[in-house]
Amino acid sequence: MDGNGRWAKARGLKRSAGHREGAKATKRIVEHCFKCGVKCVSVYAFSTENWSRPKEEIEALFLIVKNYVKNILKGIDKNNYKVTFMGDTSKFPPELVDIIEEVKKRSANKTGGIFNLGLNYGSRDEIVRAVNLAVKNGKEQTIDSFDKLMYTGEHPPLDLIIRTSGEQRLSNFMLWQVAYAELFFTDTFWPDFETNELDSIFDNFSNRDRRYGGVKE
Repeated sequence: MDGNGRWAKARGLKRSAGHREGAKATKRIVEHCFKCGVKCVSVYAFSTENWSRPKEEIEALFLIVKNYVKNILKGIDKNNYKVTFMGDTSKFPPELVDIIEEVKKRSANKTGGIFNLGLNYGSRDEIVRAVNLAVKNGKEQTIDSFDKLMYTGEHPPLDLIIRTSGEQRLSNFMLWQVAYAELFFTDTFWPDFETNELDSIFDNFSNRDRRYGGVKE
């Protein structure tokens, strides 16, 4: 979900304003995904690299994330989707950690899909974490068993990654899971990303020939 800061700069606003609009975009896009039958939606909300941003911006991000997760908590009984988190959320303020744990607990048995929120997430950190778990378990790993050690171990395979704002790189996002995913890049800043553009991407995705490294006759 890239381009919040540049969206704000283009309008003479603080970066925090872009992040607030980005949170609104997240809500509408995630809801639309579930309406379209998507089984699992992952969003990259706060990366391990985001700690290097100015203190004022980090504090604004914390507030936006906290309010966003609070709103998820309020809607848990209405929304029939399970909420999971990938990343080391223990590094966040205690109040936010408590809300995250409550969201996980209260949504655990929902069956309408999975909403996966990346908070203090970095894919290389995730892979190292999985390696350390494997070493601790003392067992030789297969691809399938190692996959289960990732934050997304109980999720369906990753089919599609969309990155907004014109950047064409993964930036430490789901590097293990992306093996056979389809990639889409759009110049649209995240706050301006609308459901009609998402539908167009879904249409394109449905027409792609996915061979998973093999050859189709």
